[in-house]
Amino acid sequence: MTRLPLPTEQWLGRAMESWLPGRRWFAGKGRAFSPPRIVHRVTFPHPGGDPGSDGSAAAWRAELLVVRVHHTQVEAPDHYLVPIGTRTVLPAHLGPYLIARHGDCAVYDALADPEIARRMALDLLTGRIGHPQLTVRGGGPGTALPAAGTARLLPGEQSNTSLVVDETVLVKVFRRLRTGENPESELLRLLTTAGAAGVPELLATLDGPLAGGRATYAVAQRYLPDAAGGWDLALADAEVVARTDGATAGGLAAEARRMGRTVAGVHRALADAAPRTRLTGQDLRETGAGMRGRLAAAARAVPRVADLAPRIAAAYQALEHTAGGVPAQRLHGDLHLGQMLRTAAGWSVIDFEGEPDRTLTERRRLQPVAKDVAGVLRSFDYAAHHLLLLQQAPGGRAGPDTRRILHEWTTRSQRAFCAGYAEAAGSDPRDHRDLLRAYLMDKAVYELLYEIGNRPRWAAIPLRALEHLARDPSALPGR
Repeated sequence: MTRLPLPTEQWLGRAMESWLPGRRWFAGKGRAFSPPRIVHRVTFPHPGGDPGSDGSAAAWRAELLVVRVHHTQVEAPDHYLVPIGTRTVLPAHLGPYLIARHGDCAVYDALADPEIARRMALDLLTGRIGHPQLTVRGGGPGTALPAAGTARLLPGEQSNTSLVVDETVLVKVFRRLRTGENPESELLRLLTTAGAAGVPELLATLDGPLAGGRATYAVAQRYLPDAAGGWDLALADAEVVARTDGATAGGLAAEARRMGRTVAGVHRALADAAPRTRLTGQDLRETGAGMRGRLAAAARAVPRVADLAPRIAAAYQALEHTAGGVPAQRLHGDLHLGQMLRTAAGWSVIDFEGEPDRTLTERRRLQPVAKDVAGVLRSFDYAAHHLLLLQQAPGGRAGPDTRRILHEWTTRSQRAFCAGYAEAAGSDPRDHRDLLRAYLMDKAVYELLYEIGNRPRWAAIPLRALEHLARDPSALPGR
């Protein structure tokens, strides 16, 4: 077996300084930060890999790094989980995942390596993690854990990285860590134990050290093969409607109704499995204060938002004066079309970790179901206007009526979702207009802040929504 040199933590910190800013999940884009520090380093068992067919050993070593990044003028540091691999010879398919070269060895993102990913997944699924700092917990009573064979990296980096094992298990590795249990682990465990429909079954979780406490490093859940994403289905449907100049109504409304029933079912299961309450006037004032804080940040970044701010703030004030005590419970917290999958059995809700930029305390807060509903309604609008943005680009084919046609498509989809939700929940989210309007505006503000930092060209989409909602107080989907 080849003996691989062990990089020092100082060397790894320097390597992370140039590599981290290029990751989609790195939260500090455009902000200065001090040199990263390796605060936890766990050598994964099985150094050298599995013996090959010729009796030789695969020349790799895997480690889990927790990297602390302290941004200037920001009080609390960020922590990132970076599994790394080390090889003497880096195969060509792993070239894009190179972090840095250490002498004659390549140090790279280990999750892209099928051999290492397979070994990590196997140890997680069987509970044989083999390191005192790491803890594996099973998903629910009597959960059967499959044996890991093949592992592949899902394309497209988000706030986490996902692997598919044997086409039956999804292992999600959380990149940006917070001390405490990740809501994805917590809520999926509750829903799996309750036997809830419309969510993937939780199989296992991996916890590890972080800043004097513990954090969720990864979760394993049932993979939904041959599933179609709600966002992709919506884009495809909207494109058909636009291409036919509205002669075809599209088929998404029927699916949106089913989607609404599924979301209501998940909300009902969470209400039964987790605490719930009624928000007092003080609770609503605190909620409104948080919304105004995000609005102020958006107004500083976009002058047009500053012009709209008084009318948007008026919607938040109406929320604060909602009478009668507003029911609140645990939610998904970041629900949109990209978090919903259509399978042969129906719709499933995925990705329960909540908005990654918010603290775990914020993500666990009991909130009205209007927050999740607003996220889905905004997502229909987002799909339509994303398509419009593409069609208005040079070479696009947007006609003079395209905006009207896509607005009608959005309204049909939103109405169908709310109707399906009402069928399953027994109450229609549109009945609480002040509540829903405030959450719709807050979601658009959140989207705008995100797009400014990540996809500036897309910022026009939430900005247009804010203009529409501020201009027309009744701008909600009708019945």
